[in-house]
Amino acid sequence: MYKLLIALVFISTSVLTAQSNPNSLIHVKGTVLDSNGDPVKRAIIYVDSVKTFTKTNKRGFYTIDVPSDTGQMMAFSSKYGMVAGLLEGDELNFQFQKDQPKISENELKQIGFTVDTNRKRRVDPSDYENYSSIYDLIKAMFTGVTVRGSDIRVRGYSSLPTDSGDLNSLGANPSEPLVVVDGNYVSSTALNQFLPKDVESIELLKDSDAAIYGARGATGVFIITLKK
Repeated sequence: MYKLLIALVFISTSVLTAQSNPNSLIHVKGTVLDSNGDPVKRAIIYVDSVKTFTKTNKRGFYTIDVPSDTGQMMAFSSKYGMVAGLLEGDELNFQFQKDQPKISENELKQIGFTVDTNRKRRVDPSDYENYSSIYDLIKAMFTGVTVRGSDIRVRGYSSLPTDSGDLNSLGANPSEPLVVVDGNYVSSTALNQFLPKDVESIELLKDSDAAIYGARGATGVFIITLKK
């Protein structure tokens, strides 16, 4: 019954998706609370059925940039289940109900949710040359990644403030992922100088895998290796 309810919510709200400029982003904030009104930490935020890298902090607070045509968002907790809400502004709060049925991420996957945020799509390296730019290649290879022109965002990155100024010292937008080409840091706008046919591999690191890059890797790290 609970699975059916979530599926119906997803289908119905997708029809109501805002018809705004899809190329713009909205900075959304909110809190996730349990049935007693206490904060739920480490709740995962989903955007239009896609799992993001954003989790609530110990105060149950989250902040995230999402496409302006986002229809609905959800908060998932392995302890409490999932709660959904329509995005109709720049703030969306969630509260779990008492005795709410639980649902696992595996069950979410079975009804069509994208839970593997870092999973690569199957793009054979021999087909890289068929893409017009690295931006198109990245968009095709990774779920949960938004690419608009030369702007790359790991969809649902956590934009909670960090304690480091490393990002600003690089002159980078703190909302953008770090890009490393053959061991060198480059801006996402500089990727237009490389051709897909010259790429050997592309990897996306996140969370603990990106810890070696410190605060600069907080929004994801693209590791690009070129053919020698």
